[in-house]
Amino acid sequence: MIAPETVFRLRSDVRFRRLEPEGVVVRQTEPEVLVVNDLAARILEKLDGTRSLSAIVEAFASDYDVDRAVLERDVTAFVGELHDGRIIESVADER
Repeated sequence: MIAPETVFRLRSDVRFRRLEPEGVVVRQTEPEVLVVNDLAARILEKLDGTRSLSAIVEAFASDYDVDRAVLERDVTAFVGELHDGRIIESVADER
């Protein structure tokens, strides 16, 4: 389970570029390129090493007409997948 106060950023070997309306993620140490949809790209843009997961959810809460608990669950699940896939790391991981 990811704590709401966790702060994430891209790993140093990952590059992300926004190509409207999508985004492209390149893992330099693996032969892998991911194309992500607009919402996923917007989440990746916010994973900048300064915002907590709860701050990211709060930023999206005003943009979408969805129950906050559902939004929090979905964003947390996606961030968990990015972390498990070694696309992002928590700022605490470096300590």
